Amino acid sequence: MPTHYLLGYTKDKYGRIVIDETEAKIVRFIYDSYISGMSAKDIAGELMKNGIPTATGRDIWSNLSVYNILRNEKYKGEIIMQKTFTVDCFRHKSRKNN
Repeated sequence: MPTHYLLGYTKDKYGRIVIDETEAKIVRFIYDSYISGMSAKDIAGELMKNGIPTATGRDIWSNLSVYNILRNEKYKGEIIMQKTFTVDCFRHKSRKNN
């Protein structure tokens, strides 16, 4: 699982995914604020006001970047591997894996 643009996670020297506590505070703030009733626009404004960079290092947060964190399966603990599979190797038809 790649972690280079995943806020709050990094990999150790063995390649295992570990929590980066400094970035995890940002993710917790986003979820706690949203649960408290703040809009994504307000959350983005608070992050910019406090000078917190995005996962890509930008200074500008958008509503979409906050919503992407809120909907990301990795943050919600719903990672599903092998979402699709190839039915026919000659035609490369893939199907959703149920």
